[in-house]
Amino acid sequence: MKHPELVPTGVPHLDRILGGGIVPHALFLILGGSGTGKTVLVSQIAFAAAARDERVLFITAYAEPHSKLITNLQTLRFYRPDDVGERIKLLNLQYPLASGTDAAADMIVREAREHHAALVIIDGFQGIRLTSQAPAAPHQFLYDLSSKMSLLGTTLIVTYDLGSLGDAEIGELSAADGVLELAQEVHGEQTTRYLRVIKHRGTQPLLGRHSFVLDDRGLTCYPLLEALVSAQDMPLTPVRAGFGIAALDVMLGGGCTIGSATIAAGAYGVGKTLLGLHFVMDGIARGEHALFVTFHETPQQLAAKGAMFGLPIQAALDDGRLLLRHYLATDLNADLLAQEIDALLTEQPIRRLVIDGLNEIERPLIEHKRAHSFFAALIALLRNHGVTSYITQEIDPIVGRELSFAAKNLTALADNLLLLQHRLVPNRSTHLLTVLKMRFSNHERLPHPFTIGERGIDVSPTPLVDVLGPE
Repeated sequence: MKHPELVPTGVPHLDRILGGGIVPHALFLILGGSGTGKTVLVSQIAFAAAARDERVLFITAYAEPHSKLITNLQTLRFYRPDDVGERIKLLNLQYPLASGTDAAADMIVREAREHHAALVIIDGFQGIRLTSQAPAAPHQFLYDLSSKMSLLGTTLIVTYDLGSLGDAEIGELSAADGVLELAQEVHGEQTTRYLRVIKHRGTQPLLGRHSFVLDDRGLTCYPLLEALVSAQDMPLTPVRAGFGIAALDVMLGGGCTIGSATIAAGAYGVGKTLLGLHFVMDGIARGEHALFVTFHETPQQLAAKGAMFGLPIQAALDDGRLLLRHYLATDLNADLLAQEIDALLTEQPIRRLVIDGLNEIERPLIEHKRAHSFFAALIALLRNHGVTSYITQEIDPIVGRELSFAAKNLTALADNLLLLQHRLVPNRSTHLLTVLKMRFSNHERLPHPFTIGERGIDVSPTPLVDVLGPE
């Protein structure tokens, strides 16, 4: 919950990362290299303050004309031209700095007092460094100005080009009340942006690197899922969530326990997605609502696949009992995905969830060694919502008795684990389904053959004994 004294930024989810907002009447620094989004961020904060009918003094400390700044801001949704010159006053320090930093500081204080500014923003503090004669002058200027702004009851936000700083100077800047760093990484043609709170006195910010995107909305932040979710104790219930496939539900001891997470592992094309469609449609037949998240097949394609096997996917979509969400795997942001799932589960009475493609979530997380922690937090999030989930995991074809999962650390986190195989047995080939694990229930441990026909998946009630043994 937002602290009533903190200054809201108006940037989606940034206040949550900061611990509620910006500490008022203090110095808040925003560090970052060129092109990381510093100017967009402070502009977004300025217009959010103006929308609250607060006055802002927006200062540029370099020679770029304000007309260029306005031209760039006009492409952003938060820009409101009527606020400029009225609630948001623009000031350029190029000429005042020619008379020294003391003269520039006096001018800022005078303008802030006359404008009744609740917020003073200095965008591009490196411009003050470049015009200063003494090395310590810029930092003394910042210290003195911050003190005077605090006496006026004004919050001071300053952007600083991280590329122009040495390690010693970064240490000096850490004396500020709050320090936020923006960064970006380029992988081929894809740019990933991150921010992290280096410090923020008087609040409890979320630690770690949080992703954000820059588009015509400005900045939108996506906090680390691991920093948001804590596990809650959920009582076990005898109620089960089945698949509507008689033999499989018997193998599962009646179905998946409510609130549990099931991973269905298997090679490509073995039937994992179709089994997920059975799972959601069984819930819908029982009057529940369901969400299906897909990365490869569009909602239209899934509806068509369901029709092929007699599953009324389109009817469930039309009456709102089933929601389908399609994400492109090429630019998948795992925290964005989790945030949108969380919002849907909060807003709607969804009881079953299918995530078709754990690999697509895992792939961008492996580089930062987040796959295990993210998935643990995701399972906790779903369990906290009381949602029963089914998640597919693609693995290489399995030969013999050796089970080699590409992400076996993730499958260990799941409550239930199903293995779907296409196997060669004497004189024929067959599909096999094995319940490898159920954390909260007794279950059938032998593999059962299954077929895919006009009515979807049909599992044999009779296990195929010793099929994994030597042929």
